[in-house]
Amino acid sequence: METGDALEAAVRIPIRTPDQRVRVFVSSTLGELAEERKAARTAIEQLRLTPIMFELGARPHPPRSLYRSYLAQSDIFVGIYWQRYGWVAPDMDVSGLEDELRLATRMPRLIYVRRPAPDLDPRLGDMLRTLQGEDGPSYKPFGDARELRELLLDDLALLLAERFEQVQPNSAPPTSVVNLPAPTSTFVGREVELDQLRTLLSQDAVRLVTMAGPGGTGKTRLAIEAARAVAGWFGDGVFFVDLSAERQPEEAFAAIARAVEVDELPGGPPLERLTHELRQRQVLLVLDNVEQVTTAGPGLVELLERCPRVKLLVTSREVLRVSAEHVYPVPVLSLPADDLSDPSLGEVLASEAGRLFIERASATGTGFTPGPGDAPDLAAICHRLDGLPLALELAAARVKLLSLTELRAGLDRRLDLLAGGARDRPSRQRTLRDAIEWSEGLLTEEERTVFWLFSVFADARLGDVNETLREVPGMRSVDVMEALSSLLDKNLVQASPGADRRPRFTMLHTIRQYAAERLGRFPELLQQVQDAHAAHYAERALDLHRQRTSVDRRTWLTAVAADLDNLRAAWQRCAERHDVARLDELIAPLWGYHEARGDYRSVLALGEELLSALTELPSSHQRRSDELALRANLARTQLVTRGFGPDTEQALVEALGRLEAASAVPQRFPTLRSLAALQLWRGDFERGAATAHELMAIAERDSDPALLAEAHLTNCVSTTWLRDLPSAIEDTDKAAAFFEAAGSDFVAFRVGPSPGVVAHAVAGLLRWTAGFPDSASRSTEQGLRLANELAHPYSQAFAFHHAALLDLWRSDLPAVEARAEESKRLARTHSYAIWRALALVLQGAARVGMGSVDAGLAEMEQGFGLYQQLATPPIFWPSLLVIRATTHATAGDLERASVLVEEARTGLGRDHPAAAEVALARADILLAGPTPPVDAVRGIVEHAVELSARRRARMLQLEALTRLAAIDAGSPLEQRTRQRLRELYDTFTEGLDSAPLTAASAVLSATL
Repeated sequence: METGDALEAAVRIPIRTPDQRVRVFVSSTLGELAEERKAARTAIEQLRLTPIMFELGARPHPPRSLYRSYLAQSDIFVGIYWQRYGWVAPDMDVSGLEDELRLATRMPRLIYVRRPAPDLDPRLGDMLRTLQGEDGPSYKPFGDARELRELLLDDLALLLAERFEQVQPNSAPPTSVVNLPAPTSTFVGREVELDQLRTLLSQDAVRLVTMAGPGGTGKTRLAIEAARAVAGWFGDGVFFVDLSAERQPEEAFAAIARAVEVDELPGGPPLERLTHELRQRQVLLVLDNVEQVTTAGPGLVELLERCPRVKLLVTSREVLRVSAEHVYPVPVLSLPADDLSDPSLGEVLASEAGRLFIERASATGTGFTPGPGDAPDLAAICHRLDGLPLALELAAARVKLLSLTELRAGLDRRLDLLAGGARDRPSRQRTLRDAIEWSEGLLTEEERTVFWLFSVFADARLGDVNETLREVPGMRSVDVMEALSSLLDKNLVQASPGADRRPRFTMLHTIRQYAAERLGRFPELLQQVQDAHAAHYAERALDLHRQRTSVDRRTWLTAVAADLDNLRAAWQRCAERHDVARLDELIAPLWGYHEARGDYRSVLALGEELLSALTELPSSHQRRSDELALRANLARTQLVTRGFGPDTEQALVEALGRLEAASAVPQRFPTLRSLAALQLWRGDFERGAATAHELMAIAERDSDPALLAEAHLTNCVSTTWLRDLPSAIEDTDKAAAFFEAAGSDFVAFRVGPSPGVVAHAVAGLLRWTAGFPDSASRSTEQGLRLANELAHPYSQAFAFHHAALLDLWRSDLPAVEARAEESKRLARTHSYAIWRALALVLQGAARVGMGSVDAGLAEMEQGFGLYQQLATPPIFWPSLLVIRATTHATAGDLERASVLVEEARTGLGRDHPAAAEVALARADILLAGPTPPVDAVRGIVEHAVELSARRRARMLQLEALTRLAAIDAGSPLEQRTRQRLRELYDTFTEGLDSAPLTAASAVLSATL
């Protein structure tokens, strides 16, 4: 080809985008340029391109068809030269090095020559001079490997920018969330399939693509690469969801919700939450291993119908059989032609199966390099394994132990042995099972037994496996560590570092399924290992429970998460056997973990399953006591998730009555704590105070900091908050101090916000009301900080709500809007109906105050509509009505505001904590009218002064006296009222720039 033709060809052939894995062929001699080759690989991979460095052209007896095949599949040629020209084969007139250069004229060529080169081979000198005379290639000298790396990075980046080819007219680099697993190995072949999948996904009418095929066909990896190629089309993200562990549609939709960050607390149907979250978003969901939950198909169609910009890319061994489905059968990898009696190595490498096997075998660290004589064995292995990627990779790992001939013979014998297998299995699935079975056939008897038994573990540490299996009859003499090491070498078990950096062992799902089926042939052995597994993880649960008060929260949650699947499997086994004793051991860490994640549905499920097991036991005093305590815990969980109601109260009261004679504090304390909250919420202050006193007595008797923190909080909200704010603040400060002294927020079977967060958040509101604005802000920020440190969703929602409420009192409306938005986001993610309703109320009020009247009112009324649908506490209703009334007044609707404030007054006793603020709101609304009844308003405000003074609520008292001074201006009472305001104002030592103090100062500064 002439120079001009070569350049024209290079320009004609576009460079594909990086998400299509551009291949860069690197040509060089080996030994003299070893460091430069490493530098080139680093530069290429840094740009997420694929280096092709199988450079047999520089070796003795180069198979020309081999590097010709590699070059044919490459996009960019990089030549790195120094002094050597390379060996010239007898049947060639140039070296492989120069032959590669000549064959690469169709693609862009980047040439780098190391200088100086004192021993330059003359023929290499001739080649380089000829090359310098051509217009096409880029030609640059370099001094060392580091300089080469920098040059190559710059040149490749520039080349890609100049020759970038868009796959679709609207394709763009993804700028949104893409959680696709990062590749850990090269992706071989599949160009045709990727193009077909991109075409399917580009069609508006195609919303659901099911990539169907048997296990081991590489569906997952192909789906990931296809999704990566089209990521730029989905402005709101591409989300990968592994559904291999799910068995029910609801579990599958919950897993999808977690992936798109609509988690942790499944307070409503996951599908409903998911459709609500995605209804306006443009996303691609990659759902992997859906064969476990094909019954979710109708739900997926519903998701598509309600979310018009969502597309689904599904991998499954079984089609979903739903109307919206476009089935894409995933083929096996291409094979060497089967009509060749004596295939060449180049012909094997021209097939995808051949390239995958050789690449994986070369990565085993054994120095595997195929020669021309290996081609027949390689072709036969590819055919015997039907081109299935998993089977090829498993077989490739065997080259550490066997020659290719031995490997081929072993597969041949095993295939023949199982040729008459079940006819209802697809042939490729039988072949995959053959590959796994053949790998199993290499195991010793002890290794095989460990292989089967290991299938009961989700994943595990070596010590857990060893201790568990030693309890299985006949296994004490087995060296489990040695057997597991062998399984690891044979790729039947995988190892990866856990969160504690200790290795954890697991199996690929397909292999684990196979091993479990084998184990299932021996029912007695299966039951023995399941019982041993349950017993071991019940002990592990006890250990985790003990750690809960001695390690930090994050460390503990990480430890539970690592063993969560094993703990759940143990729980399931014990539940099936109604083993209450072990369920009792397992429930504490499982309850604590799910509660910490805000997953109250799982908490309820655990309690209900344990309750079911308890009812199977013979009746006894202990059983009845345990059952009642459990029912009380479940009632408390319902109190947080569903609000209070007659059934919840009855369950708590009944539990307390039955536990009256019980001396066990862990049973009585949490039930009393919930009963106190219930009594407060119902406005039963007298009974609430008595319950708070009993709680304090228990906590002080045990000198338990965690219990004391809870007791002081209960005393605050049940007693001191109602009567004396400074005393209430003292209670919250003591609660915060005891919480910190406990070193843990753990109290058995606790639900709801963290006591530490509650202490700080409530203290913020109390301090403001008591007249300490700056301290109030600091307390509120401490609560937010702690909630975020704990990463406890319910505590975070609690803290953000209270912070937004304080901002509303401070008249910082932008801050109210921002805090309420955070609270709303948490509520939406975790289905916290109560916090969502309250966030809408506060955000609406803020927006009305900032001028967005219609939108703000609509949002606030939406919040009230949601709030009134819930079983919510009456104690808070008057305060909420005050917000509603003042917002309508701000919007100019005094008539509606008057109705709402009168509703707030209904049934409001003098001792109600909201009485003073209701009175002030009523006075403001009356004063805003066209003909305000001044004398009546003055009486209302004086009443507010009296109420707030009684509780030592200085901020409310200041606001009331400020209004009273304005009312009395110009009257005989003016001087006396101003004096009262001055005396109170002078008691404030902080927050002088806050809105209420600024208003009071303005009144006092006015000329008499």
